Amino acid sequence: MLWLKGVIVHHDRDPVFTSYGWTGKVLIDDSSRLSYALGGASDNPEMESFFGRFKVENRSLLTDAETLADLVAVVDDRIAYYNDVRLHSSLGNSAPAAFLSRWIGGGTSQT
Repeated sequence: MLWLKGVIVHHDRDPVFTSYGWTGKVLIDDSSRLSYALGGASDNPEMESFFGRFKVENRSLLTDAETLADLVAVVDDRIAYYNDVRLHSSLGNSAPAAFLSRWIGGGTSQT
């Protein structure tokens, strides 16, 4: 894919991502670079949790996207919802943007 040219693709060392087929596709066909998490998925549990939840909550929207432009629009919309509207129990039932705004403004303590 031409849009991957020069992109750094970072992921864990799951066998599917270390196979000759995958690495050849990314490195040779797509002219991208690879970056591996040394500790696998446990290197970044927060992002693993986010992406797992994001894929489950938005599965039908993601699979219904017919073009790359449609998919980008869905992801942009859902990320905006996640940051600006969706309440997070770990943030005192606030949206991340509101929590961060209060935190930066001194309205709440960091937990």
